[in-house]
Amino acid sequence: TASVKWFNDFKAHEPDVTINFTSGKVIGNDFVTPNLNTSLKEFSVNEVQKFAGNKNLFVNLSAPKKLTDAIKAKFTQYKTIQLVSNPAEAQYILYGTTMDDNTIAYGLVKANISLRDSLESMPINTRAFPLTGNTDAAYKAIIDSLFDVSLKLSKIRGWLTLTPPQEAGFFPYRLVMRNATTKKEVDSNGVKIGDKLDLAIEANEDYLDRPIEKKYIYVFTIDINGKMQLIYPNIAEGSVQNKFPLNTEEGMPRKKMNFFDRPATASLPVGTDNYFLIASKEPIQEPGRLFNQEGVRGAPKGNNKALSALLEMGNESKARGLSTATPTNWNLLRLAVKTTH
Repeated sequence: TASVKWFNDFKAHEPDVTINFTSGKVIGNDFVTPNLNTSLKEFSVNEVQKFAGNKNLFVNLSAPKKLTDAIKAKFTQYKTIQLVSNPAEAQYILYGTTMDDNTIAYGLVKANISLRDSLESMPINTRAFPLTGNTDAAYKAIIDSLFDVSLKLSKIRGWLTLTPPQEAGFFPYRLVMRNATTKKEVDSNGVKIGDKLDLAIEANEDYLDRPIEKKYIYVFTIDINGKMQLIYPNIAEGSVQNKFPLNTEEGMPRKKMNFFDRPATASLPVGTDNYFLIASKEPIQEPGRLFNQEGVRGAPKGNNKALSALLEMGNESKARGLSTATPTNWNLLRLAVKTTH
């Protein structure tokens, strides 16, 4: 029907209405009215038109039983991801759509998929992976892909909710982003596309109150698409030149250190990027492997086990026979920067 605006591209359109199929029922969600978790009589042109007339509509195609069974078998082996039967309890749900060639594909999307939340830190959705056939190989390929992006989403959420141990020690510094032109600190208003930016660690006013233990520092970012990238130290240098704070010529701890060789430029996509700094008494091995991951487009507590799980999550270290020595004394600094047009 022409009165309903169908779409399947979350980046290009904002869904006003979604229709899902749950336990044999047709469930509609109207985010405009709002009218949520409404049971429709049937999935028909008339019912859809009554519920979604003159609104953007996304229809979430049901997954075949073979796919849902395979997801349960794979995901229940791991404690970092919890499967729930009630969509209201989930952060992400499985969604089904069609590719340009009409191949059915599946990915993960936030339980509330309104793009009104597009400036939040977690990605709205992952890419959709095609189900290329009714073969074991085709199902294994899509399950492996869904599992991979699920681990990445879990890792992102873990970093966003991680808190350092109470005995982390005195580390009187903060992460600061400044406009490279005006030198003003970026606040909750964020930055605009095209702004020139500097990122630095700067001392708090009390930084000379007591001795500061030198620690190895690592700076990385997680962007709105879930891409994680190590900023400091340089991968080639490893954990050699990254002890902080360094002393001035007068023997005093440095108040500031910049992490960009030259100003960075704020660019698309819009959304919230998060910057993290870990200051650890012990060096972290292989930071280039641990703090880099491609994007995807329960909250860990502040203890060493939580940090250890995050360092290894999504890096397939166990499968490759690798392990990471977990720091026992570490601090965490976090900075969220919103980018808009």
